[in-house]
Amino acid sequence: QKRQNDSVDFLLSIVEDCQTAVLWKGDKVYAACTFSTKRESRLSEILLLAVRRGLSKRGLGSVLLRAVERRLKENGISHAVACAGLNTVGFWNKAGYSGDMELTLRQWAELRDLFGNSTMLGKKL
Repeated sequence: QKRQNDSVDFLLSIVEDCQTAVLWKGDKVYAACTFSTKRESRLSEILLLAVRRGLSKRGLGSVLLRAVERRLKENGISHAVACAGLNTVGFWNKAGYSGDMELTLRQWAELRDLFGNSTMLGKKL
C-alpha cells in the first residue's frame, strides 16, 4: 500500500503546478503535453509530450507542441525547455530544441529532471 501511495505522491508532485494541453477528437485523446510555466523567469518546462499508441510518426506531437509553444509565446514566455528522454532527442532537435540554449542562472535553477535519464533541450520562442 505504501508503495502505491508513493507513486501517486510522485505523480501529483509532477503535475500539481502544471497545465496539460490535449489533442482529441470525440472522446479519444490522441496526444497530450504537460508543462510547467515559471512566469517570473519567462520559462516553461515541458515535462511530457505523449502520443497515443499506434499514432506516432504522424505529426500529432509536433502539431500539439507548436500550439503549446505559440500559446506560451503569446503569454510572454521567452524559452521552453524539454526534459527529453534519450530516445527522443531526434524529435526535439527537429522541433528546434538544442542543448546549446542560453538561459539565465535563475532559469537553470528552476529546471528539474524528474526521471533521471533525460537531457535538457531548449528553444527560444
